Amino acid sequence: MQAIKQILNVPESGELIIKLPNKIPKNETVEVIIIYKENKRKIFKEKLECFKDLDKDELFQEDLNEVAKSFSETDKEGWE
Repeated sequence: MQAIKQILNVPESGELIIKLPNKIPKNETVEVIIIYKENKRKIFKEKLECFKDLDKDELFQEDLNEVAKSFSETDKEGWE
């Protein structure tokens, strides 16, 4: 088995053309693996969108108050 690495930019069409070396026999089975990085800015923006309306979410507010109440006694204790 041999590996060949090619780095390509994804065009608007979303289609890639892979150029194979001539030494690979015709009709040979090959394995293609696509590795890409997710757009971190887009993911972060999507996560922020989830938090937008939490101040209006009654269930979330109840849970938040319950957690705050649970830790209120712990917060009063001294840390050593």
